[in-house]
Amino acid sequence: MGINEIDCSGLPASLQGGVKRYIGQRQTPGHFLTAVICNDLQGAVGHADNINRANLVNIVVWFYNEAPSKCWGSLEKMNAWLNSTGENNGDD
Repeated sequence: MGINEIDCSGLPASLQGGVKRYIGQRQTPGHFLTAVICNDLQGAVGHADNINRANLVNIVVWFYNEAPSKCWGSLEKMNAWLNSTGENNGDD
């Protein structure tokens, strides 16, 4: 999945670039996105600014509906995504 193919329109504008870089280019995300990706509610709330805190449910719903399941849900999945070659971006 190329960076331009990722529709982040359902996310706050401030997160769209980070999400595209994480999914499309496998770049390490910032603290808030890392917590969301790793399914760490306490960390996500703790690192969220006011916009992301108010949109946290929508952000999680976006990952559930739009992001490849291989790239989020746990620290192990995030690390595997970051360390993979990107040959198989989607779900099997």
